[in-house]
Amino acid sequence: MEQLRKLFEYSQQLNSSWEENESIDWSEAESLVEQCKSIPLNDRLQMKPVLELISYTDKNEDWDSGEVGRWPDIVCAEIEALPPTYEYREDGDVWEVFASYKSGSQEWRATTETEFLAKTLVEVLNPADLT
Repeated sequence: MEQLRKLFEYSQQLNSSWEENESIDWSEAESLVEQCKSIPLNDRLQMKPVLELISYTDKNEDWDSGEVGRWPDIVCAEIEALPPTYEYREDGDVWEVFASYKSGSQEWRATTETEFLAKTLVEVLNPADLT
């Protein structure tokens, strides 16, 4: 998850930088592609536009700047669209259940009075690992 959070942040930074400079830094574009290629396969398979981006770079030696300029947005949108994992933590006398997104953000989902209830809720919310 840490790798995807870093890729998300890098893509946001590229988007801002390229927009501000009104140009693409080709070495940064290459770095973005390499980072996309290093995404764990299970996550990458859930991000069809990222797979298409990688395929485009494998098939084309000369990249179209209009195409490349959209890549940071595509990567960010795909990472944000990945399903969250659910976790819990103690907060004083209660337990909070929260969704943890691969972009690095978190959202509160529930508060329970016992750790057992929080753990049970997390087990119900998290999909079974089918790998």
